[in-house]
Parts: sequence; C-alpha cells; structure tokens
Amino acid sequence: ATAAAAVRAVGGEITHELGIIDAVAARLSPDQVERLRATPGLELHADAPVQSASGAWSSITVPRVGADRLHQEGVYGAPVTIAVLDTGSWYSYVPIAKDIYGQPRIRAEYNAITNKIEHVKDESGHGTHVASIALSSRLDDQGLYLGIAPNARLVVVKAFGENGGGRYSDVIRGIDWIVSKKATYNIRVRNGSFSVPARSHYWDGPLDQAVMAAGRAGIVVVASAGNAGPN
Repeated sequence: ATAAAAVRAVGGEITHELGIIDAVAARLSPDQVERLRATPGLELHADAPVQSASGAWSSITVPRVGADRLHQEGVYGAPVTIAVLDTGSWYSYVPIAKDIYGQPRIRAEYNAITNKIEHVKDESGHGTHVASIALSSRLDDQGLYLGIAPNARLVVVKAFGENGGGRYSDVIRGIDWIVSKKATYNIRVRNGSFSVPARSHYWDGPLDQAVMAAGRAGIVVVASAGNAGPN
C-alpha cells in the first residue's frame, strides 16, 4: 500500500500489485522515477527482461536423478501438484494433459501476463518441454515413464511469450499467484526454468525475493542451472 501510494503521488500508472515482495510495478516517466528515488524507504528496480532456458531431454533424465527407483516402488508423484511457470502448455499433448491412468491432471491455468484465469497456449514449446520432463506419462521403448513424476497434478502459469522472453513484473505476479493457491491445489513444487543476469545481491533483487518467499511458504523451488556450463 505504501509503494502504491508513492507511485500515485508522483502520477505513475500501476500495472502489477506484487504483494509477495511488498511491491508494485508501474509505468513511470524519467522525472517520476527521480521523484520516487527521493522518497525515503522505497527501492526502485527496472522491470528487466527474463529469458526462458532449456536443454536436451531424453529417457536418461529419470534414472539420472534416481526417479526410476521410486517408479519401481510405485511412487509416481500423486497427489502432489507441480506448478510450472513458463510459456504455457500444449493442452492437447496427452502425456501432459493426462496422468498414467488417462485421467485429466491439469488443476488450473493462469496467465500472469494478462492476469486472467484462462487457457495458456504455449506459443514457444518451452513450457511443454519443461512440463514433460517433470511429469510426462509417456512410456519409452522399454516401457519406462519419461516423466520424473508421471502421476503428479499440474498447474500451468504463463509468464513468457512466443520468443521465450518475459518481464520481472509478470514472473513475480506468477509466483505470487502460485503461493496464494498453494493450499487450493496442493502445490508442493514450483518449477522456473528461466534466467536473468545478476543485477544485485541475491537477497536484494525483486525476483530473488519472490522466489525465496515461495520457499518460505513451503513450496519446493526448482530452478534451472543454465545451459552454458561451468564458465
């Protein structure tokens, strides 16, 4: 409320309410930015671009993380719900849309860009790729599931567009929504396969603060390590 009042006081236009980090996103002129910077107790961060990140996927993924041993014991991920914050999903792709018993598994879809509960079409394919790694119910040639948790439930949150690009404000709004729906959909895991160059200490950045808030809320936060290697 304090941040919103300060933005309105200088004539700025609020675009996002980001309660998870006690913040708002707003459109501001350079003059309005400078007036806000002079306001005690406020921090300003640019609404920086964020990029989705992906790599190769194959049937080696499940044994590499030891999930094959759980599958052998009949542990396939139910009733946990995984929230995938990405580019959306191909709703017609059966291994994502249905669990190992052929039952619908998508609990909800939220578009953080439009701030609406609606079908979030995947224009890029990245979100579908990531969700498949997490919970594809497809079998490989040896009869083994390709997904790590092939019977888990799914919540799809879209914060990235056709080219895999997004903004701080939309990503944080997506995380905020996921935390707010944790109990409603039994969201236990939140996957975010995206990256952005470091612009501050990790404890100070708006995106980092939102991710840490999700962890404090009891959600396991999964983040991509990047595809560029140790350098």
